[in-house]
Amino acid sequence: MKRKHPLISGHELGTRHICSARPTVLRLSFFTVLLMVCWAGLAPAQNFVINMPIRDGDRRFANTRLLYESNGMENEGPKRLRVTGRVEPDERENDEDGAIRMVRFGEVVFRVVPPEPAWASTDPNAFTIHREVGEEGLVRCFTFGLIEDEEGPVFRQESIHHGETMETSRGHIIEHGSTVRIEMRDPVPGMRTTSTGHMTESGFEPHTRSTVIRYRDNPMQRLVREIEEKRSDAESDWETLSDNLHAERRIDGRWRSVLKIEDPDGEALTEEWEYYEPGDIAGPDGSTTEIAQVKRHRMPDGSEVFSQYTPNRGSIVETRRPGAPVRRITRYDTEGVRYHGEVTRDGRADSTTSGVTDYDRIEITEEDGVEIRRRITHFGRDLETTTTRMPGQEDRVSTQEIRFYSHAEPGDHVREVFEDGTMRTLTVDLDDDGRIRRVVESGRHENEVIVEGERAITILPADSDSGPAETITETIPAD
Repeated sequence: MKRKHPLISGHELGTRHICSARPTVLRLSFFTVLLMVCWAGLAPAQNFVINMPIRDGDRRFANTRLLYESNGMENEGPKRLRVTGRVEPDERENDEDGAIRMVRFGEVVFRVVPPEPAWASTDPNAFTIHREVGEEGLVRCFTFGLIEDEEGPVFRQESIHHGETMETSRGHIIEHGSTVRIEMRDPVPGMRTTSTGHMTESGFEPHTRSTVIRYRDNPMQRLVREIEEKRSDAESDWETLSDNLHAERRIDGRWRSVLKIEDPDGEALTEEWEYYEPGDIAGPDGSTTEIAQVKRHRMPDGSEVFSQYTPNRGSIVETRRPGAPVRRITRYDTEGVRYHGEVTRDGRADSTTSGVTDYDRIEITEEDGVEIRRRITHFGRDLETTTTRMPGQEDRVSTQEIRFYSHAEPGDHVREVFEDGTMRTLTVDLDDDGRIRRVVESGRHENEVIVEGERAITILPADSDSGPAETITETIPAD
């Protein structure tokens, strides 16, 4: 029998969440939704958020973007614009109130100008952003505004392509003059719908729609439903891509998921979490937890995972799946040697580290109370060695030199040896132009030399303006 989910105000979001009522289908009417929202109390208005990634041709600026986020259903104009990410603009201009008027990244320039489309004229805080690229000039215009139409207030962003007709990396054709529109509405308190589509001769034709309903949103509890839909054209019915109900509770000062239901009006695939709260006994030895930690996790297929926590980063995790043996994994660390200020790389400002070394991490796996595997990893200063023991089999050993990943520098040659007898090596040196050359070889080895496998040679640019890294992959044939 399927579990049904609650959408009534009396249902508490505790650590044990038992579902008992089934809602009316969301898409029947706004009246149905209004009743649901009123049961739970009015939720705060949603924000209108637009992300504009900073791109220069195929080059992307490290997740840097121009971000606009409203304050609920209010448009405060360009003052809500900001640049986010790790890359600072090469040039920036602000007005007397501190609002962005221009930012430049390489050849990409964003300029904030008065609103251009007629529809934005009723909003005194509406504005347009010109995106210009080098010699191409104006490529795209974005206009933001909060207006009133026959259905009520609506946040709108309209994007017009002024560049030449082009094909995107996903194969989409963008024609000169094509217009994409995004509209966000709050048809009832606590509900937000965001529609995206194109402007045609017939008007706005949305092809994707996102609906978010906040049944409960207070400092301690959240109950939110998110629905994603699409359609191929204006004459087609909306097709539901995803429909999730998500509940969170604030424990130990952080938001923790306690319930998630996929397709609540249909399959109602339910996922639940229980937590140890600070001060609860969380281990068989009577140890207590200082932070909120997962105690029980129930998955849609009926599987359950029970967790206990012990000192030295230890845990006991028991998994029960329908029709399968009970699996129990015990993990813990032995005492190691603490060190402070140890020099790991001479002449480097970041060359000193502190931590714990020379300790073992032990993981024991049991099924129905019988040990089937024991894995012991020894963490030394320069080498990690993992030994896997299984009944009736020889020990399998793998090693990894610590500097393999993050610390290898020109002149280094480090390696990993895997349980199956294969090996991977990393050699770092400088080429004739002073660029870093990293060579990774992997495969079958003899006397620590790869004799059959693959080789990847990566040339790193001298600086961020020298273009992307180049990688060449080769086959190492058997002799």
